[in-house]
Amino acid sequence: MKKLAILTLLTSIFITSWVFPSQQDTYWQQHVHYKIKAKLDPDNNIITGSETLIYTNNSPDELDKVYFRLYWNLFKQNSHGWKYAEKRKMYTRLKKDYKGVQLKKFSIISQGNEIPLDYKIDDTILEAKLPQVLKSGESITFKIEWEAEVPP
Repeated sequence: MKKLAILTLLTSIFITSWVFPSQQDTYWQQHVHYKIKAKLDPDNNIITGSETLIYTNNSPDELDKVYFRLYWNLFKQNSHGWKYAEKRKMYTRLKKDYKGVQLKKFSIISQGNEIPLDYKIDDTILEAKLPQVLKSGESITFKIEWEAEVPP
């Protein structure tokens, strides 16, 4: 009985390692380097800023678009977060005119030229289409200027 238990254990370990290879072989993570300049206006609850963001594609895939999170848009009227909070009678301090994140500039630097990018925002997610695919191992530099109201 003991031999059967050991054999079963060894067989299951072998099968598991064969079916699910080591994550070290398949794991990757994108790399982002930020340089942010920001100014807080405490009287009006506004942060204005600019940033240079270098994004390195460490995935094995070519990318034709990238995504950014605009977390503070969660508090904008009619966002998913607003509707959730309203349904549960939460966030009673929310203002109907809360502005969230407003982009003043969203571009990339390519061969020394600044190129504005097309993008769309759905609640807290910004999707930006790249003018050319970003191959595995390549980097792209974004220039972003924004203004955001500090959430209540």
